[in-house]
Amino acid sequence: NAGTALELPSSVDGVRGRALASYAMVSYTYLDTLILPDSIETVEPYAFYDKVHLRSTNLPRGLAVIPEGMFSRCIGLTGIVIPDSVREIHDEAFYQCSNLDTVVIPDSVRTIPDQCFSGCEALTSVTLPANLEVIDTDAFSGTVSLAHLDFPETLTGIGGGAFSGSGL
Repeated sequence: NAGTALELPSSVDGVRGRALASYAMVSYTYLDTLILPDSIETVEPYAFYDKVHLRSTNLPRGLAVIPEGMFSRCIGLTGIVIPDSVREIHDEAFYQCSNLDTVVIPDSVRTIPDQCFSGCEALTSVTLPANLEVIDTDAFSGTVSLAHLDFPETLTGIGGGAFSGSGL
């Protein structure tokens, strides 16, 4: 059904939900709003892959890693605030989220990995972490709407093609 919202419970039958498996939402074709409980500590790669209707979600406050491809091809997603608990973001986490326009990355993140925001054509506002050290290969390639970034003084490396096809 179009416009489906889903709120995951923090526990089921007294057992606390701490993880989401790879491709966990594969059967939720028309999922447009997802509310994750703060009990989730681990999300496996591609948990929300290709959820093209997903427009809105939160990230649990205890999440430490955004895995590879977590939101890859979620073309309906428009904005994301990454919680301060996140220490690592893996490759292609937001790959081809073509309507993603706003991202706030916490100071705890030191690397923006390969193709992390590649193909995010609507991306106009990115808050980079104050302690950022590396922007990896193709991290922001194809971000045609991105016209400005404030780079922190801690930045020591920018990978090949990191901004190819971007508005910078």
